[in-house]
Amino acid sequence: MSAIRSAKAALRKEIQAKLKALSSEEQARQSMEVQNNVMSHAVYRDSQRVALYLSMANEVATESILRHALEQGKTCYIPRYDSKSSYMDMVRLHSWQEYESLPLTKWKIKQPPLSQACETALQTGGLDLILVPGLGFTAEGHRMGRGRGYYDTYLAKCRASQPSPPHTIALAFKEQVLPHIPTDENDIKINIVVMAEVFRAALTIILLWSWGCQLYNGVLPFLHHHGLSLCGGERENFTATPSPAKQANQTTPSSSPAQHIIWGTKRLLLHYLTSSTLLPYPQPTHPSDRQPQRKHTPSQGREGLRFTTAVRDCDGAQTLPQTIEAAPPPPPCFRAGRGHPAPLSGLACWDWPSQ
Repeated sequence: MSAIRSAKAALRKEIQAKLKALSSEEQARQSMEVQNNVMSHAVYRDSQRVALYLSMANEVATESILRHALEQGKTCYIPRYDSKSSYMDMVRLHSWQEYESLPLTKWKIKQPPLSQACETALQTGGLDLILVPGLGFTAEGHRMGRGRGYYDTYLAKCRASQPSPPHTIALAFKEQVLPHIPTDENDIKINIVVMAEVFRAALTIILLWSWGCQLYNGVLPFLHHHGLSLCGGERENFTATPSPAKQANQTTPSSSPAQHIIWGTKRLLLHYLTSSTLLPYPQPTHPSDRQPQRKHTPSQGREGLRFTTAVRDCDGAQTLPQTIEAAPPPPPCFRAGRGHPAPLSGLACWDWPSQ
């Protein structure tokens, strides 16, 4: 246990040095982007009883989220700490005016006095969502706080007193995300870590991947209809060969490559405007080592997606109809180890199921 404490203490000093090196402008930029990402997240939108930390120096700000939650009519709770112990409770905040009138603690955080009678979250129905601070986070959902144990203790109380635990979202600067954090049995994992910088790289990957899907389903059918198939003995060394349609002198469509590219662009934009995630086309298993031609006919249902897929061998000898059931679209974020893409609405996060 002492080894874990020593490792955490050294890691805290390292992260605090990184945060102190951040300019106020960079902190404000990342804070605003993170807050916008949180406010666009489905978990936040669907939560009515929300507890959120009030930020201090070198933490992602939460004032915009607090103001938005109050304006949206959500029931808001804020922390009230006892600096002499690890006791913390979430107490009701009724309005922005009440927030502005709160006194500051020695940590320069607004909170009601300990002597003031306040409505607490766990006494009045529990919480749907808790926005959690911290010093460090990992892609597996591990969190390292400042060493007092306030949030680990409170999250344990929530799990003991509520039928289902509240969702937890951590707000992080990119400098706070680490490959590994030493943990012990008292450390509780976070469901979602939201940050600012990841989304730019993720958006590029999503767009490239989506364009690949569109080209595969637009340009390759065009080549096939016009007498060419991308086939070969080895997947790494394709050659253009006449297709059965060309050999039989069958009539081919009059569409052009430009039309197929336009069609793919329209489809991508329509998918962007009407869905929460970009799902890949299903890849059915084919017994041949050669690249098959595929035609997908998707239909949307409440339970998920159903694809009726025709798999045609490169020589045109057989067609294997397959129906593939896909699960409902995943939540709009990155799930650890799964690599689901984020929606194009502006979200950067990792998401894990509730513990």
